[in-house]
Amino acid sequence: SLTSVPLPGVPTDLTISPQGDFALAVLRDTATVVLLPIPGVVGHPAAITSIPVPGQLFGRALISADGKNAVLFTTVAPVDSITVLTLGPPAAYRTVGLHAAVQAVFPTPDGKYAIVLHQPPEPGATVKGAFSVVPIAQSFPAVIQSLPAAPTAVALSNDRALISISDVPSSTFGVYMALMPSLEVRPYTLASPPIAVGIAGGAGRGYVAQDYSEGRITFVDL
Repeated sequence: SLTSVPLPGVPTDLTISPQGDFALAVLRDTATVVLLPIPGVVGHPAAITSIPVPGQLFGRALISADGKNAVLFTTVAPVDSITVLTLGPPAAYRTVGLHAAVQAVFPTPDGKYAIVLHQPPEPGATVKGAFSVVPIAQSFPAVIQSLPAAPTAVALSNDRALISISDVPSSTFGVYMALMPSLEVRPYTLASPPIAVGIAGGAGRGYVAQDYSEGRITFVDL
């Protein structure tokens, strides 16, 4: 059977917590997040909680692994910030300023940090892309890293991130490792275009698979 849940606006995103005990609906036009308890909302469709986040523009939400926080952001407008929403109770939020507009957000599994890919720069710019390492659990400023090629993939653990870059015309290939909590970023050059990145946490290694005639994979000591 279906249950209709009336909302105070049109949702632009709907996401379920990792534990499956609630969902968040994002109402971009009214800068509001609506919390829907699961399975409680099935029997009581009116048992929802509206959380206004005034003054912010966002259309998407990503919920942390522990279900305590959500990262709110938009990619359809050049907004150079994200909003960290603590679900509480009571609910609270803070804005994290960035240095470029957001293209994608990748929280770490523990929800304490996030990698933010930024929208491509204007044609003719000296840099070809950028990403930021963003503290989520603490009120510290984000660290931005410019890139000589566009980012292609992201892999995450709680304290490490790998971001691959590729530009075939200029033969610029590489992978960047971000370290948390120091927010240090280390670049590594690759000999061929990366096609996938990953982290084997138990082995303390990252890896980058590459497009090469005989096959190629590079391992990074984390």
